[in-house]
Amino acid sequence: MTDDITIAQALEAELRADIQTYDKLPQYKVPRSLDKRISKLIRNSDRVPKTKWQHKPVSLRRRLLIAAIIVAVMAVLTGGITVITRNLGSFTVKQYDVFSMLTISNIEDSPLILTEKYRLVMDDSQYTKKVIDDYEFTSTMFYSDKANGKYLCFSQSVKGMYETVRLNTENAITYPETVKIDDNRNAIYFETYNHEKVLIWELDESIIEINGSGFSKNELIELSKFVKKIE
Repeated sequence: MTDDITIAQALEAELRADIQTYDKLPQYKVPRSLDKRISKLIRNSDRVPKTKWQHKPVSLRRRLLIAAIIVAVMAVLTGGITVITRNLGSFTVKQYDVFSMLTISNIEDSPLILTEKYRLVMDDSQYTKKVIDDYEFTSTMFYSDKANGKYLCFSQSVKGMYETVRLNTENAITYPETVKIDDNRNAIYFETYNHEKVLIWELDESIIEINGSGFSKNELIELSKFVKKIE
């Protein structure tokens, strides 16, 4: 059990105890005349037109419940419910209940712009192509084959964009793992809940990512072999 989980459980227990204490307090109802006078003062100070207005204070119970929700959310955002950490080559993947965070370690002195450009060099006549991004630091091409219910998304980015990246692994069919895409190179592979398959790997000073739907794992790996440098 991590320190974050221990802290979250202690805070939850404290909040529940506060709510129980609140429930035992005598219920005091603010007189209607006093409540109306306070409401009138508030309206006058804010220069609000005299319209029908109801004042409904937030109870201590609701404030405590809101605090509990905030604690739970912060536990997720800060890694309080980490399931497992995997070191996959130069990548590290921290897997949580509803997502994973991917980081890359060797980005020191890496270029801030793409010094070399790569593309999927293949027979793409069956696809409708669309440029999604075309910047100095990243480029993305979307390939759609509506007739066969398939699509591909190819992107090349500088390593700095993968210093910290959120991966959609909620209810994933396959969680991030390493797969061999050629004799000298491995990639990170996973399959999302909606059967979208993802490959991510280093190529020189860039990160290549291919997302595909309607393809098998082996077909996606085979497509990675068509990633070629262009002039």
